Parts: sequence; C-alpha cells; structure tokens
Amino acid sequence: MYMENFTNLKNIKKIGKAKKIVLNRVMSFEQCSQYEGEYLTEEFMRHLSKKNGTKYWLINFDCDGYIINDDGEEVLAFTYRKNVLDPEVASEALSNLRKTAMAKKINRGSFAGVLDKDKMPNYVGEFHNPGKFRTKYYSKVSGKLANQLISNISPSNIVGYFDKVDRNLKGAGSNIRSTAFIRDHPEAWHKALPYFQTLHNIYKYLWNGREPYEKQLEIAKQIPMAMIPETIFSTATINYSCQSALHLDKGNMEGGVAVLSVILDDRNPNTFVGSYLCLPEFGICIDNNHLDILIADNKYIWHGNTEFVPKNNKIYPMNMDKPNKMPTDQEIKNNWYFNRFVSVSYIRESILDNYVKNAGKYNENDTLGV
Repeated sequence: MYMENFTNLKNIKKIGKAKKIVLNRVMSFEQCSQYEGEYLTEEFMRHLSKKNGTKYWLINFDCDGYIINDDGEEVLAFTYRKNVLDPEVASEALSNLRKTAMAKKINRGSFAGVLDKDKMPNYVGEFHNPGKFRTKYYSKVSGKLANQLISNISPSNIVGYFDKVDRNLKGAGSNIRSTAFIRDHPEAWHKALPYFQTLHNIYKYLWNGREPYEKQLEIAKQIPMAMIPETIFSTATINYSCQSALHLDKGNMEGGVAVLSVILDDRNPNTFVGSYLCLPEFGICIDNNHLDILIADNKYIWHGNTEFVPKNNKIYPMNMDKPNKMPTDQEIKNNWYFNRFVSVSYIRESILDNYVKNAGKYNENDTLGV
C-alpha cells in the first residue's frame, strides 16, 4: 500500500517567507502559440515586459506567482525558492544522472525547436514531408527513406516510469514500465533517489493541501508501482545544457504541476549567464539557478528558455576528468556544452490512462524494476 508519511526535511535548507506577485497577462494563450518551437531571447522578453508595463521582467527572489482566472480569482501558478536544495544531495544526483542527461534524443518535438539541419544526426539526409517539428528523412548512408519520425536532437532523456510497451518485447509486457535508465543502471538509480525524494518533500512542504498536490497524491495511491519510490512523481525529464524552445508539457497529468530543479556541474568549467525560464504570456523570466526549486503549471503555461551567454571566451572540455575530450562542433554551435543540469519531475497523464484501461493487470506490490 502506498504510504505518504516519508517527508524528511533534513535535505532541505531553510525555506523562508516569499513575496507574493500577481502576474499581468501581456499576451494571450493563442498569441503565445504562434511562437511554439521558437527560441525566445532575453531581448525579446525585456521588450515584452517593458512594452506591457510588467513590474518585474526577471524573477530572482523567493516568490509565489499568481494569475487571475476567468472568474477573477487569484490562482497560484508557480512557487519559486532560491538555494533550498542540499548541495550534497545535488552533487550525488548529478554524478549519477549526468551521462543520461547528456544523451541526445530525437523525439522531443516542439521542445527541441523548429526543424533545423544543424540539429540533426549526421546520418540524416533530405527531409521527407516535414512538419514543423517532426519529419521523415532519407538516410545519408543507404539513401533509403527511414520509417521513423524524428525531431531536432536535444540533450534530454527521461528517468523513472514510462507508459509505452518496450518495442524490444514485440508486444509482450506491461504498458507501464521502468525506463531504460532503471533497467541498465540500477545502482545509479538508487543513488539518485534521495534527490527526487527531496524534491517531493519540498513540493509537499510548499503545496500540501493544495489541489495539484492532493490530485497527484491520489494518483500515487492508485499506481504506487509506477511512482518513483517515496515520491508522487512517475517520471523526471533530465536535460543538460539545453535551451528549450517555447512549448507546453502536454503529457503531464491534468491538474498537476511539475517540480523543476537546476544544478550547475562543477566538473564542467563552461559557465554561463542567462538561460532564464521565460513565460511570455506574463512578460517575465525566472532565474531558476543552482539549487533553486520552481514548482509550476507547465502543462497550460507556455514556457521555454532564453539563450545561454558564455562567461568566458574560451571553450573548455565538458568534463575536467577528461581534459582531451573537447565539445564537438555541433555541441559548440548549439550551446550544448555549458554546465547546466535540469530535472523536471511530474506524473505522466498516460500512465494513469494505461492503468485504468488495463485494470486488474497490475499489482500494487509490483515494482517495475526498482
């Protein structure tokens, strides 16, 4: 049975009071949708804020951000707290998740931006019937048309639990399964768990009793086998040096929120400023930075990141332990070499859908690979 009595604040720094801000809507949801897949710049966000009279263009202080709904009520949209994650927990998580976060994937859709040949694997030739974010392609190797749809490369991956059958099992197995990371790196997964459990504890501390937290808790009780142990997250998306284009996280559960965490990699000397989380609907950016936590509605609020701005003119190896391994030309061109690790923890909507459709097939004592 799922128990929710595990909150332990020992890995959380003191969380103090925060400023309340009510956000002015400066663009409509539909207007923002026109920028889907675009990389918004700091200059654009500054202009948007100034033009529309928003008091704060960059949030770099503890605050709770509220929006006004259609009924004129104030609704909590995000909670931002600076420097609340324990450095030792963060360091252990990074050492075990770094390599997977760096893995470049071709399935991130609008998150990875409008199709760009410079962000494609080197085996991709001409596009075939391209959409805005996905395309089929002709192989440079064989010349044949590939069956799969691909998006731009993005240094991003998922850990935790997933909701699609493993295609290697050819139709056998559960619709709810552990990710490849759990399967292939069980020791690293167990070492990373305190990090996700700490993020849960911060979420509970700040949002306990609020509707999103309570909804996620109810789902966690229904499908405990698909939850990251001692959390109410099914999944975490982890990125490394990744500027996300404007997008919505449509796969997140209805009524829930996500917990965003940033860790700067002290093994990577390629430092930066910028990469602010931007919310163009409200003309603001959030300086979500090292050891900070942001709890936010990322399903219905358009968001992305501004550009990375290097602090140094020189480019260094991405890992000081490997001084002869420099970033590739593609990594340099796309700014995939900076030292910013990000995790986004949430419940996938389709995990619950699969559970409901396959009622009776799952046992709450199953662990799905943990």
